[in-house]
Amino acid sequence: MKRSLLGLIVCLSLGLATEAAKAQSGALIPIKAGYFKGSILTLTNDVAVAQGFYKKHGLEVELINFSSGPDELNALVSGGIDVLTWTATPIMKVNAKGLDIQAINPNVGAPAYSLVARKDVDRPNRDKPYPQNILDLKGKVIGVPARGADIEMVGRLFLKEAKLDPDRDVTWLAVGATPTGIAAFKAKRIDYLIAWEPGQTLLVDVEKIGDMMVDQRKGEGSPLFKRFISNVSAARRSQLEKEPEKFRRYAAAMVETLQFMKKPENFERVLQIFKSMSGLDESTLRLMLKNNIQYFDPKLDCKALENVADFGVQIGDIPADKKPTCKSFVWEQSHKYTDLASGK
Repeated sequence: MKRSLLGLIVCLSLGLATEAAKAQSGALIPIKAGYFKGSILTLTNDVAVAQGFYKKHGLEVELINFSSGPDELNALVSGGIDVLTWTATPIMKVNAKGLDIQAINPNVGAPAYSLVARKDVDRPNRDKPYPQNILDLKGKVIGVPARGADIEMVGRLFLKEAKLDPDRDVTWLAVGATPTGIAAFKAKRIDYLIAWEPGQTLLVDVEKIGDMMVDQRKGEGSPLFKRFISNVSAARRSQLEKEPEKFRRYAAAMVETLQFMKKPENFERVLQIFKSMSGLDESTLRLMLKNNIQYFDPKLDCKALENVADFGVQIGDIPADKKPTCKSFVWEQSHKYTDLASGK
């Protein structure tokens, strides 16, 4: 077993080293990458810059910060950026409407959202397994960033699996982004919040005013989320076909970045990079990174992507007849890098 693991590490290192050597032999290729500065879900971009992995693989990167996913998507479609890092479900959704965006590599191999309950809310079913514990949501107020957003659809799926009516049995309240969502939680305007980072860590670990009721990152909740890929790097198919060398280099840089982040001995270095990009204090960032670092993964799991597509169909984002397959959603040359990371 140890020899097999050692062989995998050697093969991965040699493979990426060969790609890097080829890349360094020529001029750097410029690439514009969209991301969300300070977000843990796009931390890979900051790490790749700080550790020199983009340049190692022959890229001169310009990171462009966005405040919303739709804005980042519009920039990709218009040619303002070459690649984005975003959640997989909305990419599949816009593809079903006529766009043709393909994933280059996975970044985060777990759902990003969790259901957090106020500690003072009565929950007689708190110790029961999912979905029986969801019965406690009946008659309560659930906070979401915006009505109709995918994050609300996650909550609706929870309710349906508990045989509750999402339109009659609960009240939905749009609370905006994380800061205003936390404020609504503290003011008791909501009983539950469907949260993502940094909300999860702030409410549960730092403020200690919330209980983690369903943590999808750990495979809790709907069976669909037990194998899932929430976050990918992606580009337009036309650009992938026009400039394959640029995106081959990008894929190699991302795989090396993700491998670096997952090694325990690099935790402190990743933390310092995260700190330099975030306005939160180091103790909070340390907890957040500890809670999430294990979910960063470059390995391509087609079953997980199929679950993403099935989720999109269940919530009405993707028509059943336009549900993507792993083959259609993932750039064909990605397998060279993601399979190498998987040891194939």
